[in-house]
Amino acid sequence: MKDRLMRTASAFRASRIVGLAALLLAQPGAALAEDRHGFGSRDHAAVDVSMIALIANPDAYEGKVVVVNGVLSFDDEGDVVCFNLESARHGMSKNCLAIEWDLDALRTKREVLRERHLKPVVISGRFSEEFQGIWSLAAGGLEKVGFLVDNLIDDSSPKAPAP
Repeated sequence: MKDRLMRTASAFRASRIVGLAALLLAQPGAALAEDRHGFGSRDHAAVDVSMIALIANPDAYEGKVVVVNGVLSFDDEGDVVCFNLESARHGMSKNCLAIEWDLDALRTKREVLRERHLKPVVISGRFSEEFQGIWSLAAGGLEKVGFLVDNLIDDSSPKAPAP
């Protein structure tokens, strides 16, 4: 009886380990093309960096695939991801990075992405200081952007009035 219980417990542990391994090895982001909150799949070798660090020290990130948080802004003259909402709303281009979309990798159309105008996102692409958009006004650019997810932080709660 004791031997049978030991085999059952061992089999149970093994099935939990196999299930956990399957979850860990699954391709995160592989299903994002179907998800209304994200597109493409993330390059896990990409460097997570703040927009401030990227703009302040572009040489350190030149040619690297980076992941940044920002606010999207769409315009007929080019799309950008900006440091904050005010920069996106008021066209403060030196606080923004131009975007070159890889729509094949994102598996969507630009019109669908436009629904995220002035929305916070997490976005990934290859950084280039020279790629500054149509009018060369941005602080740099993200080329071959193949990953985008909505930044689902709920900022809709009432804010305290400024002092």
